[in-house]
Order: sequence, then structure tokens, then C-alpha cells
Amino acid sequence: IRDRYQRRVRDQIPSINYQQTSDKKKMKGVFFAIFFLSFSFSAAIFEEKLTFTPLSDGKLVSYFNFINSIDAEGESYDVFPKGIGQIMKKFLVESFQLTFTQGRWDGKWGDGDGIAPAGVELIASFYTHSALDQRWKGFTHSMSGLFCSSLNYLDSSSSVTPHLLFRSSANTSTVYGILPRETVCGENFTPWFRLLPCKLHEGIASLLTSTKLYDVLYHSMSTKTTFRDGRIELNQTLTLIVDTRTKSGSKDLGMMISSGGHRQTYYFSFASLFSKSRISSCPLSSSSLIEVNTNKLPNARITFGVNETSTEESKYIFDLKKLISIAFKMTYSPERVIYDQMSIEVEKHVIGVGDEHGEMVFEIKSNLDTNASISFFTTFPSFILPFFHTLQIHINQTKYLNHQVMTEKNMEPRRQSKDASWIEFSMILPARSHVVMNIQYAKRFLHWLWYPSDPRRGFDVGPAIVSLFRNKEVDVFYSQSPVISLPTPDFSMPYNVITITCTVFAFFFGSIINQLLRHLKPIRSHKPLESERPIVKIYKFFASLWAKGKDE
Repeated sequence: IRDRYQRRVRDQIPSINYQQTSDKKKMKGVFFAIFFLSFSFSAAIFEEKLTFTPLSDGKLVSYFNFINSIDAEGESYDVFPKGIGQIMKKFLVESFQLTFTQGRWDGKWGDGDGIAPAGVELIASFYTHSALDQRWKGFTHSMSGLFCSSLNYLDSSSSVTPHLLFRSSANTSTVYGILPRETVCGENFTPWFRLLPCKLHEGIASLLTSTKLYDVLYHSMSTKTTFRDGRIELNQTLTLIVDTRTKSGSKDLGMMISSGGHRQTYYFSFASLFSKSRISSCPLSSSSLIEVNTNKLPNARITFGVNETSTEESKYIFDLKKLISIAFKMTYSPERVIYDQMSIEVEKHVIGVGDEHGEMVFEIKSNLDTNASISFFTTFPSFILPFFHTLQIHINQTKYLNHQVMTEKNMEPRRQSKDASWIEFSMILPARSHVVMNIQYAKRFLHWLWYPSDPRRGFDVGPAIVSLFRNKEVDVFYSQSPVISLPTPDFSMPYNVITITCTVFAFFFGSIINQLLRHLKPIRSHKPLESERPIVKIYKFFASLWAKGKDE
């Protein structure tokens, strides 16, 4: 990067001669070069931050956050990735969020910034309502090639256009799509880190390696682009949930005896988590911080292997810009194990017996002390047909009519055989309440070519989503993605038909071609057979007897 900008400086300032100039001219050239470089980077701002949140049961939440922004008026792609800007400009995309997730967020970990459903999730807002299907198709195909994923399969069967879930403006259209079965691997991580200015060479991102990245309890990788204050902001986040009891090794674990009883001691460092002992800041970043959040450690004893640069309430901050390099270590001993609770817990179940009909159950549990404004959203894939008139709502075991609970409601049945159905509504969720909703559906008998390679495993259904609106902030909570078994045909019958048909055709055409093309030739020769093989001797004996009998 430095060499590239040096060449750029030489092209823009031809009066600077780096080889044959006096000391005064050299200093003047260096001054203009520094001024030019500072002007080039003034349009782009890059910030990086790593937040550690230790939990009292030995789990560790590692949250990587990289923010890259440029002026929306210009097209300065010195630090900002050019591919993202060109895709947004071509398809008139206002904002989008792409998330790759492996694992499931446990409710014991509490609320977090990296909560996402398993698989691949894509949310995009477009500036126009016209030709939305074509723009969504082109956008998903472009993003599929950029991130080496199967986003091109986000068609009408797995993507919908909600209105209340994200509360988009009247001038924009928001499209939501999810692939629950998509497997997250290193092929998705490689294009993700290539969007960073320093890649994996310098900065906080140098801690990331593929071997350590997926050996965790939970992994969520997100790429989000928004417009804020006349700037295009690219926010890349990575959330990892690590069990320090398995990462640290037995020599780093132990028991500490205190006046309150036994305390479990946990230890982690850069070396134990990422197999790298020391890092430094990215040279292109304006801010590079490491933060340790200890608000979930009750009365814990905490020691660090390096002195922090600043301290806030239950937060320890290490500024990499003020430190040449850092070898991070932390040891903590919580007083007791306390499990956190999420603000809203969402569950989605499938009940019923048989291959024709079933029932889907949604549960929303509020752990808030006040009433909350929420929006509920769920999709029904093309292989199930929901009966919206069978929707029933119970709040704290009391049945309510739909219009008594819902303040706004939108639903869309499928229009074609491969389209998805969806329903969304807004409601006021009472404090400390438990909401149960039931809806019945019918299972479709699909064409045999539409089945996957493992139909007996079942078909994945997308999660239920609840958006919690707090002032101007929106917190999103997801349920798990259930699996539905559909009526499956006997796939051995096509195989049997194919084999029998091929056998009949082989006998028929083989016999015809054999009779048409075969030419008979004599194989008996008048020359006597000369061989010592027993079969030849037997043949000669009978041949001589035959010749004598014939002569007589």
C-alpha cells in the first residue's frame, strides 16, 4: 500500500526528484508528499475495535468491529472497497446487511450485537419500487460472486418484502432473504477480510485465522452498509463465542481459595485464542482499540498482563495507537456463576403427525419490566401452505382475538407454486408476558425433481423474527430454524424404470445391430493343429476316429 501511494505521489508531483536533489528540495518534496497523502486519506475513515466480554461460566464473547466510511459525493476507493460501491451504485441499493452464521446463540449469553440465525441472511433496501425483482436478482448474483456463496438461490421461494419488520421509509423497498441450510466455511471468510484495508497483515484482523475461526461455539460474520450524514459506511463485524476452559489448556486453569469459598479461575490470551502472541494497529486506521467489558462478571478478580491506557465503568480500554505492540493476557475469577437473560426470547416449533397437515407454534417471552413495542415476522416456504384464518393468539394463557392484539398486520399468500408466504404484525408486548401463537398448514407433494439429495432429512424453515423498538434503536431477536418432513416418493422406482428400460433397449438394439453388421467368416483351418495341450490331443484323437469311420 505504501509503495502504491508513493508511485501515485510521483505521478502527481513530477517536480520531486528522489535521486538527484539537494537536502532542501528533498525536505520540500517530502512535505508535499505527506500533504498529498493526508489529503487522499481525509475522504476515507477506517476504525477497528476488538471487544472482549468474559462470562462467569468461562465463555468469552469476542466482537470484532471494523468501520470504513467515505464521502458519498466522491468516489474515493483508496481504503473503501470498490466492489461494494459499484454494486450499490448499479442496483440503487440504499443499504444492505449480509450475515454468515454457524451455531446458535444461547439465551444464557444475554443480549448481544452478533445475534443472527444459522445460515446466510441478506437484507437489502432499494431506492426504487420499480423492477424490484430484477434489481434483487442482479444484486444477489453480484453478492454471490463477491462472497463465494449461494446467494443466487435467494429467489421468490426464499425471499419476501416485509414492511413492518425494519420500518423502511416510503421511498424505499426492503427485501429479506435467508438460506438456513447454507454452510459457512473459509471460502466466505476470504472475500470478507479482503474488504479490509490492511487485510490480515496488520491490525486487529491479523489475529484471525481460519483454523481458529471455526473452532468455536458460535460464529457470526456480518457485512453492513448504510448511509449516515452524507457518508457511505461499511461496518464489518465478527462475533465469536469461545470456551476458555478448552482453549487455555489444563495448566492455565485452577481453583483459588478465598473467604467466600472456591473460585474458578479462567485465563485467556492472544496466544491461547488465536495462536498469535502480539499485534499492532493497522497503519491506515484512525482508531484502533481493544476493550474488555466486565459488566457480566460479578465481584470478579481481574488481572491483566499489560497496563490499560484508560478505564471506564466496568470497561478497560487499550489503545493500540499509543502502544507499539501488545501481548494481551487476562485472568479473572468470578465470585459465582450467573446466567444472563435476553430481553425477548423467541421459539418456533412444529407439531403434528402425518405427511398431510401440521401445526406451527410460536412463543414470545418478555423479560422486560415495561411494555414494549414489537414487530413479529415469519415466512412459510413454498412447500407448505399456511391457513391464515386458523391463527390463534394466547397471552399468559388467555385467548385474544387477532384485532385485539395486532395494531398493524400484513400478510401475503403465495401467488405461484414456488413463491413463499409470509405474515407480519405489530403489537404491544406486556411486561413479563408469555405469548403463544398457533397456525395450521398443509404440506405440499412436490415434483420429484424439486427434492434435495437427502430428502429424508427434512426441509429447513426460516426462523421467526421479533424486532424490539426502543426509541430510535431496533433490536432483532431470532428463533431457531425448524425442520419439516414432507411426503417423500419412492426414489427407487425411477431407478428401477431406468434400469429396465436400458436393459430392454440394449437387448433390442444390440440384437438388430448384431444381425445387420456381423459378417460370418470360417475359423477352421486346413493346417493341422500343433500343440501339446491336453485339449488339442483329445481333439486330434476324436478327429482321427472320425476320419477312420468316414473312410470305412
